[in-house]
Amino acid sequence: QLAHKQAERAGKIISHLKDLVRKQGHDRALIDINLLVRVAMNFLEDEIKRQGISLTMTLFPLPRVMACRVEIEQVLLNLYKNAIESMYSCPQRELRVSTRTTVSGDVLVAVSDTGRGVFPAEMEGLFNPFQTSKKDGLGLGLAICRTFIENHGGRIWADPQREWGAEFYFTLPVGGIHE
Repeated sequence: QLAHKQAERAGKIISHLKDLVRKQGHDRALIDINLLVRVAMNFLEDEIKRQGISLTMTLFPLPRVMACRVEIEQVLLNLYKNAIESMYSCPQRELRVSTRTTVSGDVLVAVSDTGRGVFPAEMEGLFNPFQTSKKDGLGLGLAICRTFIENHGGRIWADPQREWGAEFYFTLPVGGIHE
């Protein structure tokens, strides 16, 4: 009974967020992803220091993208927080963030860590609602990230080939608004 109520509540949250995204779709501007990568990281600076995490940022010059700043910032924060949490019990704690353009001209952001990684059994439903490896997680973070990125005409995925840690990527198209 409790699980059913929680599932209904989470479903309502996702519905509400999707409506919010649709309504805010017009609240887009040309943004500098590298600046947003740094701004979002500043929110977690104290946590990174407290956890003894080594941070490496490799940010290449990028064209601006038409995007909702708040949504992309939320994607970055979620990926950063997941990476930090996955390294809590690991002796080696490295968080790496990089940006570049792809061959097709899209902007690519990569976030990788030296945490517990993503197990092969988790890969298929990783971005689905209610999929979580966290004790107290609802499993909505990556699902929301996927909604935001796809609504911008981009895509988000994880690298299943890594032997340790996790690596998440997302792309955003350069220039005009995605319809």
